[in-house]
Amino acid sequence: MKISKLLPIWTLFWLSIVNLHAQNAPSPEKIKFVRQGVRRFIFDEKLALPLASLIPEEIIGMPSMYPAKHHLPTQAEILLKNKQLILQSTQESQTSIWFGGFNPFATYSIELGHLEGNGDVGFEFTNQEKTSQFFIKILFLNNQIAGVQQKIISQGKTLSEKAITNKGFKKGGVPQKIILQMLGSGLTVFAQSEEQVIPIGQSDFSQYLDLRKKECLNT
Repeated sequence: MKISKLLPIWTLFWLSIVNLHAQNAPSPEKIKFVRQGVRRFIFDEKLALPLASLIPEEIIGMPSMYPAKHHLPTQAEILLKNKQLILQSTQESQTSIWFGGFNPFATYSIELGHLEGNGDVGFEFTNQEKTSQFFIKILFLNNQIAGVQQKIISQGKTLSEKAITNKGFKKGGVPQKIILQMLGSGLTVFAQSEEQVIPIGQSDFSQYLDLRKKECLNT
């Protein structure tokens, strides 16, 4: 498992042809805009700006570089083996591993090698006191991706906990990469397998939380 955070470079070109001659200028409702081209640069890592990464083969001293926190009495075992980050437990456990600061417009990704059993893996954005938390969980059941869930906690109270799985989503095997594209007041979750990228979850959470506020960025 490798975790990365990237700042995508987006470029969108629009072409508007307007006659500026005062006598022939069209009224605003008659102006036509034509999109000449578009590309989603978040899927091209060569054009992205890396902000933080957790790359197993580069880690020397896991507890000091990427401290972990266990939220249940049973603690998952954390291993670095064969250039992979491995988390495993025979009983129910819940583990968070810190790997970088927060940016509400960044793109986060997890490269998955294997999922076995039932559980979830994903992203947690939180303050140090754990009173404000934002979770995006990719659920897996019987070794297959089963859906996407969002949970928002503010001042210790759960504001929202719901499935945000796309309607057309079908259960399937483990993708090579999970991509979370943050949009400030919303998000899209993608699954990438063999160069094919499929949206599997989407949410607009602006009615619960504004991650663009300075207090969120600072904490």
